[in-house]
Amino acid sequence: MKAARPPRPARSTRPSSPNSSPIVTSAASRPSRSTATPFVSRAWSALSVEDGAATLAAFTIGAIVQSVRFMPEKPKQWIVCGGGRYNTAFHGNAGRHAGRAVDPIESIGLNGNATEAEAFAYLAVRSLTGLHITSRRRRA
Repeated sequence: MKAARPPRPARSTRPSSPNSSPIVTSAASRPSRSTATPFVSRAWSALSVEDGAATLAAFTIGAIVQSVRFMPEKPKQWIVCGGGRYNTAFHGNAGRHAGRAVDPIESIGLNGNATEAEAFAYLAVRSLTGLHITSRRRRA
């Protein structure tokens, strides 16, 4: 099996035009279950901190935008949690590529500092009680 290439870095020092996209798209018939594979490359270590951050942001935005193809209907609202909710450039780029505003999770009354901890706690309780923590449907 051929190793996956990492996405081309998005330059943080260059303004992007409305018609150009640093976002990596894939023709895959279904989404990957992991984002780890593209990151196993020495090419990433050659990036500056700024370019690395811009590349990861572009990769994340690309994954979000591409995920819509696998949803039964388009989301009415995009919500960001975690550290990305403080990144106004991320919000602007994500909103431009997603076709609608991207809001921090606090906009719907949830605590953005606790979201990840709450999700892991939920999964831990399901695991301890013998419940599934992934989809029951098995992919080939």
